[in-house]
Amino acid sequence: VDEALLSGFSDFCLRYSVELVDDDRLNLNLVVRNTGERELPPTTLALHSYFRVAPESVEVRLNASDVRYIDQLRGDAELLTNAEGVFARFGKEEVDLIAHDVPATVDIVDKASCRKFVIESEGLPDAVLWNPYIKKAASLADFADEEWQCMVCVESANIQRPIVVGPGEFWRCAVTFRRWKSAET
Repeated sequence: VDEALLSGFSDFCLRYSVELVDDDRLNLNLVVRNTGERELPPTTLALHSYFRVAPESVEVRLNASDVRYIDQLRGDAELLTNAEGVFARFGKEEVDLIAHDVPATVDIVDKASCRKFVIESEGLPDAVLWNPYIKKAASLADFADEEWQCMVCVESANIQRPIVVGPGEFWRCAVTFRRWKSAET
């Protein structure tokens, strides 16, 4: 760890755990405890999670209508989800969206394989959706040119309201991923 990078930060302890519960459930937990005498700097974060799916057959559902989100590719234009709570569809263009104050449960519905992935978040009120599509994928050094065709990124996040952890306090977030195979999506 670069000491210069950490200079000025209070003392803290970070614990990140990953637990594979069974074939269909994965739990992630992150805890930050401030062990110092000063407030930690305001922080935003996103737990990046990539799903191996064909983007053109996927819908991300927020399970609520009228959720505010911004489209980072269109000048941070603020939009609302539709009445069915469909947040995004992929496969025809680059996607880079941030939704604020989403419900604790978000569904990724893969119509091609009749699968539904369920993301349950705690302490992470925002969601980020991303797929680079053709042009952006080709420009990324750590991303294969054709890789965009078999993935979508749906991140549980805290972006809108930075996290502040005072002396002696802690902050926790958790995400559970569930995969359900179902003929009805």
